[in-house]
Amino acid sequence: MSDTSVHASFVSVGGIGVLIRGASGAGKSRLAHILLLRGPLHGYRAALVADDRTFIERREGELFGRAPPELAGLLEIRGLGIARVQHTPEEKIGLIVDLVPVSEVPRLPAASDRSESLWGVTVPRLRTHFVETAFEAILTILKHDHFVLHGYEPLAPREHNGKTGLS
Repeated sequence: MSDTSVHASFVSVGGIGVLIRGASGAGKSRLAHILLLRGPLHGYRAALVADDRTFIERREGELFGRAPPELAGLLEIRGLGIARVQHTPEEKIGLIVDLVPVSEVPRLPAASDRSESLWGVTVPRLRTHFVETAFEAILTILKHDHFVLHGYEPLAPREHNGKTGLS
């Protein structure tokens, strides 16, 4: 497969390539910036792979992302402009984060909502509306030995009501 360009930001954090998708203004660059700033505070190395546009290539059954050469190491920081940040040239895609309208975010996602097939490769997926919620979920994934990346066993049973116990 040749490179395919997607409208997404891409960050390597704690050894996971996090592909961040969403409409213009959804917060893709902001989430990338938060991961770069806060990941190391929690003990996870973080580096930008691409901002706004990511080239994806399938190799040997896995997906890899990289920045277009003219954008490598550049991150848009709203209110400041374009900044040069620590970056890595390429990373394997290990998690997709979709920033979507709140009405599209399931409270307790079904198994079918927790992954997506891209070019024949199944990748774990998280759908959320708030950038802060996405950061917290990614941090939870990292702190729980990448549970979402290895078959995703939820932290609580599916029938858990999300508050005080089982429904």
